[in-house]
Amino acid sequence: MKFLMKIVLSLLVALMAGFISAYLMIEKNSAASAVRNGSWAINTNIGAQDTDPYVKAHVALHALLALNKSEAIYFVANEDQEGKPLQGGCTYKVTGQSIDARWWTITAYGSDDFLIPGGEGHFAVSVNELGNTKFSFPIAPSLKAGTTGLVTAEAAQFSLLLRTYNPSPSLLNDPASAALPVIQKESCDD
Repeated sequence: MKFLMKIVLSLLVALMAGFISAYLMIEKNSAASAVRNGSWAINTNIGAQDTDPYVKAHVALHALLALNKSEAIYFVANEDQEGKPLQGGCTYKVTGQSIDARWWTITAYGSDDFLIPGGEGHFAVSVNELGNTKFSFPIAPSLKAGTTGLVTAEAAQFSLLLRTYNPSPSLLNDPASAALPVIQKESCDD
């Protein structure tokens, strides 16, 4: 009986070690292969036809429905321009200029990888609201009715996802040099 218990315990330890190492490889591999651009990071393997299984698992875990790279590329920001984590109780100002893609959108996600419900059923800001020249919009726990921006009251921490559809060749081939929006913290609730 002791021998059987040792076998079962050994199997459980091996399974746990396997799951933990697989999870760490999925998360760390994705972070290690990211290209940084200010607050934004992009894993250039997402949407590539020859991507490895760890990137595919990362996409599956975080519910990002990745299109082919020529159709869309995805930038993620977990921090502001000072390198501080994005906090739901803080107000941020996002400023930028024309993003070199046919269409783009910015959405806020909670730490659970789900969209944060915005005011008035608003989940994203896009080129449609902001235009494709210089722009600025707030991210805050609450916004006045009719304000174009993102509401984060539902989240302790959040991340931003910048989706660029039909990116230009320069954006696709050199995302580290692209002119991407700046995320500046203005204030925090105490």
